[in-house]
Amino acid sequence: MSPETEARSAPEAAPHPTAEALARAASGASSQLAPGAAHTLVPGTARQEPAGAGPPAGDVAPAHRPGLVRDIAEPAPVHGPLGTPWWVPYRAAALLCDLLAVGAAMGVATGLRFGRANTATVVGAPWLSCPAISAFIGLAWIAALAVRRAYSRHHLGFGDVEYRVVANATFVLLGGLSLAAVVFQLDVARGFLALALPLGFGLLILGRWLLRQVLVRRRAAGTMMEHALLIGSTPTVTWTAGHIARIPAAGYRVAAVLCAEPDAPDQIQLMDGTVLRNLGSWEGTQEVLDETGLRTVIVADDADTDRQFLRSLSLQLEGSDVRLVLTSRLTDVVGPRIHWRPVADLPLTTVDAPRLTGAKYVLKRGFDLVVAVLGGLLCSPLLVLAALAVKLQDGGPVLYRQQRVGIDGAAFTMYKFRSMRVGAEVEVTGLRADNQGHGSLLTLHNDPRVTPVGRVLRSWSVDELPQLLNVLRGDMAVVGPRPQLASGVAQLPENHQPRLTVKPGITGPWQVSERSSFFADESVCPDLAYVENWSLVGDAIIVLKTVRAVLTRDAAY
Repeated sequence: MSPETEARSAPEAAPHPTAEALARAASGASSQLAPGAAHTLVPGTARQEPAGAGPPAGDVAPAHRPGLVRDIAEPAPVHGPLGTPWWVPYRAAALLCDLLAVGAAMGVATGLRFGRANTATVVGAPWLSCPAISAFIGLAWIAALAVRRAYSRHHLGFGDVEYRVVANATFVLLGGLSLAAVVFQLDVARGFLALALPLGFGLLILGRWLLRQVLVRRRAAGTMMEHALLIGSTPTVTWTAGHIARIPAAGYRVAAVLCAEPDAPDQIQLMDGTVLRNLGSWEGTQEVLDETGLRTVIVADDADTDRQFLRSLSLQLEGSDVRLVLTSRLTDVVGPRIHWRPVADLPLTTVDAPRLTGAKYVLKRGFDLVVAVLGGLLCSPLLVLAALAVKLQDGGPVLYRQQRVGIDGAAFTMYKFRSMRVGAEVEVTGLRADNQGHGSLLTLHNDPRVTPVGRVLRSWSVDELPQLLNVLRGDMAVVGPRPQLASGVAQLPENHQPRLTVKPGITGPWQVSERSSFFADESVCPDLAYVENWSLVGDAIIVLKTVRAVLTRDAAY
């Protein structure tokens, strides 16, 4: 047994790193290092050590010193885990943005509907002026947002739940206004509501989206994170911490771990080189929380997890500001598909089948038709110019037609503006040999077959616009997995077959996830998550992200 292991097990072992030491070490060490330099942070010191001395990624690092250790190959500015939680200023900013959005919508609607005089009154209540009713509706809107938990830390900052809550609160407000008008026999100008509600909803979503962009950038820089203590067996802790580290936008940063095994290593090294300090056994959870000031505990789902420990831990945390988070082995399944049903003292999780049928199908088909028609009308001048440019370049056909595999494996003809020279398909074999990483997706860097006009069309994703016709015909959706070639479908693993249970899309999660930077086996993962967790709000968000990606020229090649 090493001296350090003995120190951990002995009664007089050195105390866990204090909150002050954690914050001082994180800020002090990061400020002394040059950007991009590898470093190791040890709470209580500002010492720097070269990286690379540890074991290979995925292995367990040997013990070398007490304290919480982080070895980051490319450090970002790191702040201590203490101080004001990130959601406190974010919640205040969200409330301020909502007040401004609702106030602007009420003011604009009042001015446009009633003019500058604003002397109109509500029919049935002559004592109630329209400016007064505007103020009342605005306050009721904010109240509806609060009642629907739009300012809850559980709904802020990640995923599409925040936007769904805003939409739900808006419908609650509309229902409440309709009920009040009937009960009290009020006749609020319908033109006013027709202006105020859509405008206010749009401004609310815009404000939340802008706040989200600021939050994502701050988290990418290492700030506004929720520092957490991760508990579980060594393999589960390593797997869970690695997945959390891959998505900083989720807002979690594992600061330390507690492993279940008595012989667990003193340090856990992740695939990205991060080294996490094992601060002891599960029994020391409360002590670690008290001494480090961490406000989040993540318990990794494990077959060996002690149910009595979970019960005891939840009782200990009652009345405190510490958040208990339980992971699930149901990967890629989130949101409305999951339902909880308590049976005695056993919480059962029900997972709905990921099939777009019934009302879900009607909603998605209606969304597709509206977007396809509006998109076609708005882009009609661009469609004409693109068609002329393709035709005048070499006199070849304007449209490129190719057989792709759609829902339930049915083949269909997909349309695109031709961006390659005529006869380019016969050259694909040799090109694929030079680009084996992309497999059947046929997304090739610096493809020599692309014409000058085609390169411009691709850089702005204009070549995809004829697929709006596929949407109108019902072959494709606006949002969905990438349409596959028959050869690509034959190569899909069995667990990727759910991609064929929905219509392929013009855009999708792949296109807005670093676009064409993925290779074939990686790019299907966002598509699988989309199929498993479809929502109408999610489709709308992907469309907006696609527009932004195109306008910033972050387009597929």
